[in-house]
Amino acid sequence: MEDLWALDLKVLAHLVEQIETHGQVAQSRTVAEQLNEEIEAVNSAMRRLIDHGYVQGSARLGGGSYTVHTIHERGLRATKAWPSDAEHLAALIISALAEAADKEQEPQKRGKLRAAASSVGAVGKDVLAEVLATVIARSTGIG
Repeated sequence: MEDLWALDLKVLAHLVEQIETHGQVAQSRTVAEQLNEEIEAVNSAMRRLIDHGYVQGSARLGGGSYTVHTIHERGLRATKAWPSDAEHLAALIISALAEAADKEQEPQKRGKLRAAASSVGAVGKDVLAEVLATVIARSTGIG
């Protein structure tokens, strides 16, 4: 089963690149050629991805060939193309600090807010997201 998901994930990553990055509809025959995989295996992968809500697509009349035109959130999350809740929260914190600094009238407070936004940004969204994920997990009893 691990090999099955490995192919599905490989196909899904390719679909994300084709559709989200290049704005192209993806057809199973072309995907198979580009990934150097058997057409039957790619058709099966695309069918599973459609059936399980990772992508939106359709089968060609007569069966066997699939076209995918939309990647759902689930597919974007599986390929790490969708930010996690913690990453989103980290971006919001940095943005809120910068916005507060822009609105602050008092120069000393404005400077501190800009310094805070800069410091949080320098640490990096990924580190802040990790910290936030840990805090969220502990506060909900998961971690």
